[in-house]
Amino acid sequence: MKEWLFGNTDSRTYAALRIAFGILCSIRVWILWPLAHLHIPSAAIQPVSPYLLGGTLDSTINGVFALVLLLGVSLIVGFWSRLSAGLLWIVFLIIYHNFPLWSYGGDGILRSILFFLMLSESGNDWSVDRFIMARRSPSKTSAPAWPLRVIQIQLGAIYLAAGISKLTNADWIHGHAVSLILADPLYSRFDLSFLHKFPLIVWTVRLLSVAVPVWEIIFSFLLHIPKLRGFLLLCGVAFHLCTCLLLRIEWFGPIMIAYYLVFLTPKILNKTESTIDQIKTKFTEGSFLESNFTDEV
Repeated sequence: MKEWLFGNTDSRTYAALRIAFGILCSIRVWILWPLAHLHIPSAAIQPVSPYLLGGTLDSTINGVFALVLLLGVSLIVGFWSRLSAGLLWIVFLIIYHNFPLWSYGGDGILRSILFFLMLSESGNDWSVDRFIMARRSPSKTSAPAWPLRVIQIQLGAIYLAAGISKLTNADWIHGHAVSLILADPLYSRFDLSFLHKFPLIVWTVRLLSVAVPVWEIIFSFLLHIPKLRGFLLLCGVAFHLCTCLLLRIEWFGPIMIAYYLVFLTPKILNKTESTIDQIKTKFTEGSFLESNFTDEV
């Protein structure tokens, strides 16, 4: 247990998380950018108006969001990885406390991951930081495991809390929650009201309403059993893809699927690196383009 928590782990797992959540944070910032122009009143920044970029509110918003987007790109490529993660964490905290209507559950997960990326050595692999470090000293291939273990435990806690909260809601217990969500145009992407004409589908949806919270609670514990983890993560991916397809839940599904990267094994990481190296070799030698050209001829 002590070695599991306080030992070392493959730093490429941190790198995968850094890249995935750097992309997600950048997309989130891009989505929030136009909202800032609509919801930040001029009166709110009047005391600092002499310090505005270009002297106008719009130019200041554009400048600030461009810098934040640059931080996201910096996190993706792994340039000053810890600093980039820390500054992005502060930005998302400011957004949450000052513009709560812009935030939703997925933003809370982004903030949490950014915090632990700030504490981890996510720049040891697949990064500009590694390229710079390799010129000074041998590159590292491992990193302290405790931030990753906390993130893994937190993933189980998220599902456990979600399942328990649903079981305290009468609609979920009595099997009505899923049908109510699918019938609500605020949440549902499609008009599925016609499904109520089919008794078998009605009972299936009722069963799902009871099964979802039970599955979330069981998932939160079984997730930490290595032999069952692969199957459970595939089920989780399928679940979140279905919710993304049917419901208007913004980026919550992709964020949760990206969260599963905390369980990447060295075997998968090695295979990923091997595939990337093969593609790079084909491109550098020109064999990839030549083979495509030959096939077309």
